[in-house]
Amino acid sequence: MSRGGELYVATGNGSSRKLQDFDEGNSVVELSPSLQRLGFWAPSNWVQLNEADWDLGSAGPVGLPGMALLFAAGKPGTNGSVGYLMKDSPLGGIGAGAFTGPVCLKGGAFGADATDVLRIGKASHVVVYVPCGGGTGFFQDNSGGWWSSFFGNDSQSPFRDKPAIIKVDFAPDGRVIVAAHQPFVPAWKPKPSTS
Repeated sequence: MSRGGELYVATGNGSSRKLQDFDEGNSVVELSPSLQRLGFWAPSNWVQLNEADWDLGSAGPVGLPGMALLFAAGKPGTNGSVGYLMKDSPLGGIGAGAFTGPVCLKGGAFGADATDVLRIGKASHVVVYVPCGGGTGFFQDNSGGWWSSFFGNDSQSPFRDKPAIIKVDFAPDGRVIVAAHQPFVPAWKPKPSTS
């Protein structure tokens, strides 16, 4: 919800399979406090997303604190999920004005996204937490270590079908990786990535 009381919702798949018959499937819709439609945004490939059962609405859009921006992501495509960062009002229509980037590389976004402002003053920055199928967002402890919530759902998971908090590190190329030392599972060693 915005400071002005507008509500932002994301929709799942529509039934339309033609560009000229936009039905607001796989879109973000802006509603007034009285629930009147004020505007919408949809990715330019919304027809393909409908056909692929992509469901942008599998995770709701979230506003970034102190900024006129929204973030939204959905279920995975063939190469993971895509996140969209867009201006919150007015929303730009089909394919307009959104930055896109990869999120949830091994699963889609399901549930509720969240944001937080870390630190105060010039060093502050906004973090978006995305509920990914293989792990949620990240948080930093008081000692500077990074952690992620995690739900093991593949054969390499140390916590198969159980939720956990795992320690993470950052590879030299910026990728997030599972830390070799896990304080709560001393015998577990991460398997080398095959990708």
